[in-house]
Amino acid sequence: MDSGDVAQASAAGGGCDNGMKMQQCHRTQFNRLERRQGPSLALLTSSLEPRLGLASRSFIFSLCLPNVESMRSVVVFHVIWGLAVSIRDSDMRLDTESLVHSDAKDECEEKLRKAIDENAKLVAESTSLRNTMEDVKDLKVKVDKLKGQLIPTAPNASNASATDDGDFGMGCCCRVGRCHRDEEGVDGTRAVEVPADRCCKQQFLSAQHCSSGWENASASDCTSAEMEMLERFNRTAVASENHQQSECQHELLAVWDGIQKWTDNLSLHGHWIHSIHSRHLSETIQARLFVTGFPFEDGAVGARLFGMAAGTKLLMSGMSPDSDAYKTWKSKEHAGELNRDTVLGGILLERLNGSEFGKCDLATMQTFWQTASTSFLNVNNTKPLLILINETLRSLPDTMFWKDEVSGISRSPPRGSVRLVTFQTGCLELVEKLSSQIAEQLTRFRAGRLRWEEEVTSLTCQTAGRDPTEEQRYLPPFWRAEKLREHGYRTRRLRALGYSAKRMWDVGYNASELREAGFMPVDLKGMYDCKELRVAGYSPKDLLPAGFSVQDLRIVNYSAREMKSDEVLAKDLKSGGYEAGELKVGGYTLAEMIQADFDVQELKRIGYAARDFNLAGANFTLVSKAFTGKELKNAGYRCLELHTLSTERKKQELKGNARFQNSEEDVRCDYLEVLNCTLQDHQQANNSVHCLLSHLHKDPRNVVGQKFPASYLCSDQGKALHKHGIAASMLREAGYNASELLLGGCQVKDLMNAYTCSEIVKAEAAVQLETLKELGCNATELLAAGVSPKEMKDAKFQARDLVEAKAVYRKDVRPLKDADFDAKSLHQAGVPARTLKSAGFNAMTLFDAGVPPAELKGAGFDMTALLKSLYNDRKFTKHDALAKNFACADVKSYYYWVPCN
Repeated sequence: MDSGDVAQASAAGGGCDNGMKMQQCHRTQFNRLERRQGPSLALLTSSLEPRLGLASRSFIFSLCLPNVESMRSVVVFHVIWGLAVSIRDSDMRLDTESLVHSDAKDECEEKLRKAIDENAKLVAESTSLRNTMEDVKDLKVKVDKLKGQLIPTAPNASNASATDDGDFGMGCCCRVGRCHRDEEGVDGTRAVEVPADRCCKQQFLSAQHCSSGWENASASDCTSAEMEMLERFNRTAVASENHQQSECQHELLAVWDGIQKWTDNLSLHGHWIHSIHSRHLSETIQARLFVTGFPFEDGAVGARLFGMAAGTKLLMSGMSPDSDAYKTWKSKEHAGELNRDTVLGGILLERLNGSEFGKCDLATMQTFWQTASTSFLNVNNTKPLLILINETLRSLPDTMFWKDEVSGISRSPPRGSVRLVTFQTGCLELVEKLSSQIAEQLTRFRAGRLRWEEEVTSLTCQTAGRDPTEEQRYLPPFWRAEKLREHGYRTRRLRALGYSAKRMWDVGYNASELREAGFMPVDLKGMYDCKELRVAGYSPKDLLPAGFSVQDLRIVNYSAREMKSDEVLAKDLKSGGYEAGELKVGGYTLAEMIQADFDVQELKRIGYAARDFNLAGANFTLVSKAFTGKELKNAGYRCLELHTLSTERKKQELKGNARFQNSEEDVRCDYLEVLNCTLQDHQQANNSVHCLLSHLHKDPRNVVGQKFPASYLCSDQGKALHKHGIAASMLREAGYNASELLLGGCQVKDLMNAYTCSEIVKAEAAVQLETLKELGCNATELLAAGVSPKEMKDAKFQARDLVEAKAVYRKDVRPLKDADFDAKSLHQAGVPARTLKSAGFNAMTLFDAGVPPAELKGAGFDMTALLKSLYNDRKFTKHDALAKNFACADVKSYYYWVPCN
C-alpha cells in the first residue's frame, strides 16, 4: 500500500455554509452520507423517504438539538417505528456499525445508539406497529413545522449551522490524536486527519461550541480533497450519445460503491499494513483512477484491484468477445483482461452488467481507462503481454486501445515478453507504428524508456486470419544494438522481416553487420562514412556505385592493387589523386596509365623506357616529349614517325654533327641519316631525291634499285634524271615502264634513249605526238604503235609520211581520206589516180589536185564528161583544155573545130 492510499486522510463533505438554508444543507449532507455510508444508510433513507420525506433526514440531526427536548420522546418512538416498518417490509437489517461510528463521549451519538437499540426491539414487534401508519403522517407534519424553525446562524459563526436563537448547529470540530478506524461525523462524512496531529469531523454544536475534548475548526479541516474531486467529477460527467447525464452518474456511483465494498472487505493478511481507514482508502483509489490518473504499482493496496489468476495479460482492439479468434487466443495463452478477469473487472461486470461505462462519454472515462490500463500493466508485470489487433493502420489511431492503452504500454511494459497478433495488417507496419507512438509518448519520460531497455525481453509478432505467419521477433522500442546482439537479433533476419538499413542503423548496428545482412553501400550512404564501410569489408566496386569518389577511397587507404582487383580504371585513380608509382605497384599496365593521361615524364621517372611505351602502343607524339630521337629509334619507333618531329627539335639533336646544314630540307634529310634510317625511310619521309643524291651522295643505281615510285624519282620536274645521274636505262633495268615514269612526272626526252616511241605512245600518259615527232619518232613507229592517221594529221604529219610509212596506203587510201587528207596531198604523196578514184575522189577533184589528164584517163575517168563539167562550171575552153594537156582527141570529143591533129 503506497502513501497515497493511507496518508491522505481528508474526507468529502463538511458543515453547512452560512448562506445555505438548513433544509438544503441537510439534504446535501445526506446525499454525501448516502454515497459514503453504503447500502445500509442508503436503504434507511430511501425506504423512509416515501413516508417521511425530508423530515426523515432532518430528524437525525434534530435528535441532538437541546431546544426540542419536549418533542424528543414522541419523535424518537414514531421515527423508529417507521424505520422498523420500512426495514421489515424490505427484509433488511440495519448495520449498526455502518450507521454510527462516533466518539462514545459525544452526547448526540450516545442518544443515537439508544435509538438504534430501541429500533432493534421494535423490529420484533413490527407486525403490531403496522397499525400506527397514520401516526407517522402526523409526525411528518410536526417535523415539517420543526424544520421551519431552523435558520442560519450569525455571519461571524462560519463554522456552524444553528437555529434562530444561535445556541446550536453543526460545525467542524477537531481533537488531538488520530481518528478511529472509519470514524465519521454526524453528517456521514468520514473523519479527516489533518496536520498538527488532529482528527476533525462534523459535530453538533452546543452554543456554537464543540463538545468536550473537541475544538472548533475551519470547515476546510473537515473536507476530503479526494471526495471533492470525485463530486466535481461526477457533477461534470458527460453522457455518451443517446444517454442522460444522470445515467452516466449512476454508473459512476455504482462503481465507486463497488470499490467501497471491496475496501471494506479487504484482507491485509501478509501485508505490511495491518489496519486501514477503508473509506479513506476507497476515496483515494477512486480519485487516482478517475481524476488524478496516478497508476498503481506492485505493493500498493489499490494494486490488488488489478490482480488476476491468468498467466498472461491481454489487450485487444477490434476483437469481439464472442468471436472464435478471441476465445481461441485467450484460452490458448491462458490470458486475462483488465475489464473481465481482474478484481476491478469483476466490480465493473457486477455493477455495470458488463457495459464498461457505455453510458459515459469516452472523454469522461479516458483518465480511468488510461490509469486502469497502466495499473493493469504495472501490477504483476512479470507476466507476458498479449495484444490482439484486428484493425487497419488507418483505423487504429481512432481506437480506445490507441488513445488510452498504448500510453500504459509505453510507460509500463512487462518485465518479459510482448506479443502482437495482427489480423488485418502486416507485422512490420504494425510494430513500427506502435514503436513510433511509444517513442513519441516517452520523449520526456526517461523511466519509461529504461523499462523498455532493461525489462522487456522480447517483442514478437505474427499475423493471423487469412494469411497466418509464424511468430517472429521484431525490434522492441529503445533497444540498442548491444542488447539486440545479446538476445540473438541478427541483421540478416531483420532484413528478411522487412527492416530497412536506416532502421538498423538507428538502433546502432555497425556497417559490418549490415553488410552481413546483404545491404550494399548504396543503401548505407549517409549513415556510415567511407572509412566505416571500408572496415566493414566493402570493396571499391561496392563503394563507387554508392556515390563515393575515388578520392574518398584513397583517403581511407584503399590501395591501387585493391582498386585494380575491382577493375577500377586507371584514369579514375588518376582523377582521385593516385600517383603513377602507386598504379605501377598495384599492377596497372603502362598502357592503362597512358590511357589515363599520366604525364610521360612521370612515367619515365618511375622506370618506364621508350621501348615500354612502344610496346604499350603509346602515341609517338606523347612519347617524343620525354625521349630523344635515338632512344625512340632504338625503341622501335619508325623513321617516318621521327621525321614528324619539329625542325627545332631536330636541330637541337643535330648540334655538333659536321653534316648539319641550315636549310630545313637538309635538316630533315640529315636527321634521318644520323638515325641510320634507310632509303625507304627517307622516301617515306618525303626527303627528296635531291637530298639523297646531291646532299647525301647516295648511289643513283641504289636509289633506283629501291623501286621507289616513279613520282618520287621524277620529282622536281624531272631534273633528277639528268641532274643527279639517273639514266633512262637505269630505270628500264630497274623495271620501270614508260607509262609509270611518264605518269610519275618524268620527261619524254629523258626516256627516249631507253624507251621506243611505241612504248611511249602506248603509255597511259597523254604524250603530244608533235613532241614525239620533234624527238624523232617517225610515222612508221607511230602507226605501228597504233596511232591513227587522223592523229598523225593532227600532229602535222604529211600524207607522204604516212604513205611512205605504210605501203598499203598506195592501194587503199580511204583511211587517209577519212583522216581528212585531201586529194592533192595524197596525189603528191604518190598515190596513183586509180587508187584515189577507188577512194571516191571524182575527176574534177583530182583534176584540181593536179592529177594530169592522161593519169585521169588512165584511171578510167570519162574525159568528155570531165571537159563538159569544166566547161559548164568554169567556161573551160578548148584552148584551156589543150593548155592543160588534154589529149587532142579528147578535146575534139567535146569541142568543135579544135586546132590540133
